[in-house]
Amino acid sequence: MDLTGLSGFSFDNLNPAGKSIEGRIRELQLKGPATAEEKELLSAAQDFESFFLYMLLKEMRKTVNESPMFHGGRAEEIFRDMLDEEMSKQISKTPGQGIGIAQLLYEQLSRPLIARRLQEQDAAQQALPQPGPSQSTDHDAE
Repeated sequence: MDLTGLSGFSFDNLNPAGKSIEGRIRELQLKGPATAEEKELLSAAQDFESFFLYMLLKEMRKTVNESPMFHGGRAEEIFRDMLDEEMSKQISKTPGQGIGIAQLLYEQLSRPLIARRLQEQDAAQQALPQPGPSQSTDHDAE
């Protein structure tokens, strides 16, 4: 089943250099965000992963039985909650860490942004005057 039409972009087009737009998008995704909009998207994806990890840690802690003898009361619960939140933020923001949700979200959601940027670059490049075959770039007039 072909799902490429769902995104609103056709990734089968070729640029003048012969590379597919899909390949160019992948190259730019690997380089990281270039525009403010892409940086904001990556930050939002990392925040989502952070929240997901926080909820995961919170639910995992509920499965551990606490001894009334060593339980620190409400203050310990607040501290542990804050610790889980900070740990989840650090895990999701550290490159190579986390569980990969942020990277997958960024790769999927940045495709239309990068495709639009590539189309604008291609249009700007095509608008530049191209030297014709009769025009010489050598200046041999001596």
